[in-house]
Amino acid sequence: MIHSKQLKVQLVLSVKKMIMKNLLLFTAFVFVFELSYAQQDAYFSQGIENYYFLNPAAGGLSGFGELSIGNRMQWLSVEGNPQTFYVAGQSQIRFKKSSNPNVLNPLVKSESTIFSEGNRTIGRKNILGGKVILDQIGPFKTTQYSGSFAVHLPVNSKMCLGIGLGLGMRSFGIDNSRVSLATQNDYAYYSYFGQVGNQNYLDANAGLVFYGEKFLVSLSTSQLFNNDLIVNDLTTTNKHVRHYFGSLAYSIFESKTLKIEPVLSFRAVPNTPFNLEFCARVSAKKYGWAIAGVRGSGRTVVGLGTNIFNHFKVSYAVEFGIGKTSGFGNGTHEIQLAYRFGSSKKSPKVEENNDFVPLPSSTTNPTENDN
Repeated sequence: MIHSKQLKVQLVLSVKKMIMKNLLLFTAFVFVFELSYAQQDAYFSQGIENYYFLNPAAGGLSGFGELSIGNRMQWLSVEGNPQTFYVAGQSQIRFKKSSNPNVLNPLVKSESTIFSEGNRTIGRKNILGGKVILDQIGPFKTTQYSGSFAVHLPVNSKMCLGIGLGLGMRSFGIDNSRVSLATQNDYAYYSYFGQVGNQNYLDANAGLVFYGEKFLVSLSTSQLFNNDLIVNDLTTTNKHVRHYFGSLAYSIFESKTLKIEPVLSFRAVPNTPFNLEFCARVSAKKYGWAIAGVRGSGRTVVGLGTNIFNHFKVSYAVEFGIGKTSGFGNGTHEIQLAYRFGSSKKSPKVEENNDFVPLPSSTTNPTENDN
């Protein structure tokens, strides 16, 4: 009888221990899910260098097309740190033939400078773009593929309004090779979470831009469908929540050699702190540009960039904490390489007939491209 009672007590304690262990595991898993899903869209240090990353309407701001590739490595001192790799491209396109054979400006080479910033242009534009983003935070990985289309219409000779829509697919999953368990061969984990496959779902984003030569307003939102989070064919209470982004830029000083443009940006995600960022972009027109800013989360951003051989842009930015965040997660680096392209060389026929008309700058009257 004593032996039987002891066995029962041991069995009850073992069951309780297993329940508590699995409960703790489940609680930790849900907590990480909440954290991951609240912050699942990457926020770039160099967003003001390429507004198209966050806004499908923000392509085609200048008279050039652009292909870019970049890598963001966040909090290098933290194990399982977030890493983001991205490829994006956007350009104005022409739907039908017209007297204007090109919708892009020609790239004019200059021996006097390695830096030539493309000014924003005013006119009717059709912009086609696309991007691929690979994002990983610890064992959680997200892959995003999307294409976009935008239309810009001149409001007057100095201002333009654009609207854009992006549509694509996202894939979310768990990389079990990056999961560290306190107990090897944990049955509770492998019987449930270890078999989780990727969740693939349709995704959309949309945006507006309003701009001129001296200013730009950008508003956009991602994950429009607010999809449910599904794990092992079970719909959870979590969602792929909508994100809201905005930027306001205005050039306060410009000369033949220097341009200063402050930028105020925000990101809003339900159930997370509102993120506000202020930075300034200073362009030295014969050399390149520099950015410096601070975020409401207590982080500072500093970056440099330039153009190389007229076609290529290279830029680098670093983030570090200040105040209470100075001792956590320092070592965020982001590098970007972009290829800028314009119209092809003018044919003799076009030169003779004087038919080539590039998109006008904001200092001229808008000429509507016959798209």
